[in-house]
Amino acid sequence: MIVVIADDFTGAAELCGVALRYRLLAEAQTEPNLSSSADLVAIDTDTRSCAPNEAAFHVEDVMRQLVKTPIRWIYKKIDSVLRGPLLAEVQAILKNLDLPRALLVPANPGLGRIIRQGHYFIKGKPIHETDFGKDPQSPIRSSKVLKILPSTKSLPLYVLQSGDPLPARGIVIGEAACEADLNAWVKRLDNQTLPGGAAEFFSNLLETKLGLSRGKTTPPECAEHLSDPLALDPERCRHSSTLFVCGRPSSYSRSVTREFEQKGIPLLRMPAGLLNINVEAKKLIKTWADDTLAALETNPRVLVTIDRPFSQDPNLPPVLTSRLVQLIEQVLSRRSVDHICVEGGATASALVRHSGWKRLRVIRELAPGVVSMEVQEKAPLLLTVKPGSYRWPGSVMG
Repeated sequence: MIVVIADDFTGAAELCGVALRYRLLAEAQTEPNLSSSADLVAIDTDTRSCAPNEAAFHVEDVMRQLVKTPIRWIYKKIDSVLRGPLLAEVQAILKNLDLPRALLVPANPGLGRIIRQGHYFIKGKPIHETDFGKDPQSPIRSSKVLKILPSTKSLPLYVLQSGDPLPARGIVIGEAACEADLNAWVKRLDNQTLPGGAAEFFSNLLETKLGLSRGKTTPPECAEHLSDPLALDPERCRHSSTLFVCGRPSSYSRSVTREFEQKGIPLLRMPAGLLNINVEAKKLIKTWADDTLAALETNPRVLVTIDRPFSQDPNLPPVLTSRLVQLIEQVLSRRSVDHICVEGGATASALVRHSGWKRLRVIRELAPGVVSMEVQEKAPLLLTVKPGSYRWPGSVMG
């Protein structure tokens, strides 16, 4: 079994989708359960927004459970733009595996996300000049990798090119601007080095290090779902319902909102009163749920979204995410929905945990980072998730 440790749910799902390309059965989990028959298990520790000490504690708890079970290898999935307490998490894994070194390659050149000469660029623009510089919780203020990541006292941190010698110990951030760079880094891995990074490095690792090749078909156990993105039989398909959930305010999210409006798909925006962190939210959420349920009665697709300007108070986003999840809970308690499509890792993780969903079998990768899963505790409900900065494919938008 291959184990991925991710700090948010969409990251775990994304690497499950990569595994599916290589005909590996994959499962996303919120708690380690290695009795799974999957070839790959991706565990979401939900530590993206944690303080370093807290994140390390959670990761060490996961590692104590993993070391009791035979595992082929472990990959540390990190945010491709270096958010979260990733250094503390990596150090916790190294400690438990008794390894001296980690090699992290966060770049995704296929998406225009590259690290060159110590700086991070997105489609040619320094990262701090993109939407990531405006994030209310963790704004990126510089494109220099060593300024994005905090210094660490226990292990030295390096930003190296693929031809540079590896240090005997420490955490290496590998520069990469193309697929050849990713391949070169994979070849540098040895049994003293923890591999980690983003999806494209993981894909190259499966190919180059493990000798896997992309399958032309999906694993037989998942093939039944391919003809229909909702994985519904023909009778149910005529009456299927999809609830889109957008919990991330960004320029792309706003463009999606406009596209939904142009298609005539109902938008149910968060009531303005819920943007007040101190408001009594219960009645407002019920009204929002009533309106959403009414829209679902007459429309197969409905979008619920925040889509309102709000303050840069870093305490506000988790409150809004909680209120969005409470809305979804009310909707699901009052009617069945066939498919939930969630944008944003924090929203997806909050929904899964609040609902008590611990194991999700991956059945389809609709596009890189956009993955459909069957909720084992609530089958046949489908959950499709994607990171907030990735695009919805046309097959989902319709």
